[in-house]
Amino acid sequence: MQSVSVPLSLLVDWTPPLGCTVKINCDASVYNVSHMTGFGCVIRDANRTWIRGCFGTIPLCSVLRGELFAIWRGLTLAWECSCRDVTCETDSLHAFLEAQLHSKSEHAADVDLIVKIHESAVEKGIDYVELLKPLNDMHNVLQGVHHSSSLKS
Repeated sequence: MQSVSVPLSLLVDWTPPLGCTVKINCDASVYNVSHMTGFGCVIRDANRTWIRGCFGTIPLCSVLRGELFAIWRGLTLAWECSCRDVTCETDSLHAFLEAQLHSKSEHAADVDLIVKIHESAVEKGIDYVELLKPLNDMHNVLQGVHHSSSLKS
């Protein structure tokens, strides 16, 4: 029998949504070796009860596109479960900003997903969508600092 240990940080850091709101947690990873991008999302309520989730792969793309796809897929699942009061949490600062600001992505291929995210919220009648700013902003900032300093060396 195989055992799986869950890091304490995952058990402690997750903050449940308030009241009747459900929370969608989304993530994506790029697997260059297999030429695929993996994504996943889970929907839980204020009691931490699992409502629905999904995972899968899409053809190799940027991490941003994978994160946006996971957000869109999570909102679609919420709609299918009749959840209308929704908070969506992502750990990607870039995806958060793109989706929150409904901005024109510098990557034209991502605009379609940004539009789908907003259509999910507005046209499908989801009452409330808030994309929470990621907890690991400092990691993203430090990664950028490391990358730019290694370019100067």
